[in-house]
Amino acid sequence: MFAELVSGGCSDYSIVFEPGRNSGLAASRESGVTLYVKQEQLKKFKNIVIDYRENLSGGGFFVEGNNIQVSSCGNCFSIKGTGEK
Repeated sequence: MFAELVSGGCSDYSIVFEPGRNSGLAASRESGVTLYVKQEQLKKFKNIVIDYRENLSGGGFFVEGNNIQVSSCGNCFSIKGTGEK
């Protein structure tokens, strides 16, 4: 799966996932799924936890981490303390 940070949404960034695409650097592997990211974005993914959760309403990806501020909409965030956008 390929993940890319894009500007915008309800905060500075959101993550777009593209299943089946394996270009970029392998950043993580869990439960048989490898997450690939662009080399220039690898540093921004550091210390971000991407989790997939399911419930009776469906499922989705959630992000959390010590160096990010997740927005109230739940799928967008800003990176704290770096001055980066």
